[in-house]
Amino acid sequence: MTVTQRLHFFDNLRIFAMAMVIAHHAAQPYGPTGGEWPIEEPVRAAVLGAFFMVNRSFGMSLFS
Repeated sequence: MTVTQRLHFFDNLRIFAMAMVIAHHAAQPYGPTGGEWPIEEPVRAAVLGAFFMVNRSFGMSLFS
């Protein structure tokens, strides 16, 4: 039987990336990306634009 060494750092990195995907999608109704939502606020949180830009720049590449 072969014993393999697991790199727990990569597991933690995937958990972090999954949390960022959830945060990204949960924040979309409140950010500057627009879209159609059942309840809309006329005021958008501009700070989420920077979060979206950074998150989509590296987020999905962490899964590959």
